[in-house]
Amino acid sequence: MRRRALSRETARSSSTESSYRHDALPYSGHDEFVPLAAAFLGAGVRAGEAGMLVTRRESLHDVRDAL
Repeated sequence: MRRRALSRETARSSSTESSYRHDALPYSGHDEFVPLAAAFLGAGVRAGEAGMLVTRRESLHDVRDAL
C-alpha cells in the first residue's frame, strides 16, 4: 500500500520570507521505508530542492543506494 505524507508544517520567520516544510513519512518496516524515502528525496532533488534524511545507518545506506 503506497502512502503519502500525512503531516505538513510551514513556519515563516518574522524577519524573512523564507519557509520550510516538514513532511511525515509513515511506513511499516525497513522494506517499505527505503523505496518511499528514496522516491520522496529523489523527487525533491530533481526539482532542485534541498533535502535531509535522519534515520538509522543501515537505512541511510540503502536509501543512498536506491537513489
